[in-house]
Amino acid sequence: MTTVPLTILIFGAVGIGGYLGMNYLRHTPNKPILTAAHLLMGAGALEQLVIAISGDRGGVFGYKAAGFLVITLASGFIGSLTARKSHRKAGYVVAAHAAAGSAGFLLFLAWLSTV
Repeated sequence: MTTVPLTILIFGAVGIGGYLGMNYLRHTPNKPILTAAHLLMGAGALEQLVIAISGDRGGVFGYKAAGFLVITLASGFIGSLTARKSHRKAGYVVAAHAAAGSAGFLLFLAWLSTV
């Protein structure tokens, strides 16, 4: 099984996420299409990673990367819900989302080096 589509999806999600994060820190509004692309690429990357690590190809890095990406996906969704109520609380959730996403991405790279 090739990991090229997975790698493209996760790099795309991280790249768009970095751009969205810079806009968030600058207090400039993000375009909804970029947010949707970030969500779909991240969810697609998680789905592809779960398929790729099924069986004996998971290893310790693959399972941990998938776990962090699940946390990232959930915290991104929670962040979008809390942003409507409190901008300050949303900042904490966005920081947790970015930290979990960064950890998941680094663990993905570690897993990718073992495949």
